[in-house]
Amino acid sequence: MVCKHNPADIAPMLRSMDSLMRWCFMASIVAALSAIINYVSLPEPTPRLLIQTLLALGCVGLGIYLSLRISKLESNLDHSVKGYPRT
Repeated sequence: MVCKHNPADIAPMLRSMDSLMRWCFMASIVAALSAIINYVSLPEPTPRLLIQTLLALGCVGLGIYLSLRISKLESNLDHSVKGYPRT
């Protein structure tokens, strides 16, 4: 897939995606800790525990996706700056 963005437009997009990725990983840690605390403290599992676990997994998945997307955009940015053809 060819990236049709101007290299000057990619830098702010990378910063915002990096910030979003960090927040996703932090949210996944908080959701996972909350799920663990609820699992230990409640006598029986509740639907809330399942929702918190799914939220933690979803945030980790989104963070990994954003990480891969950021590295791909950085690679495209490096190639466009060096004058290499984009593939």
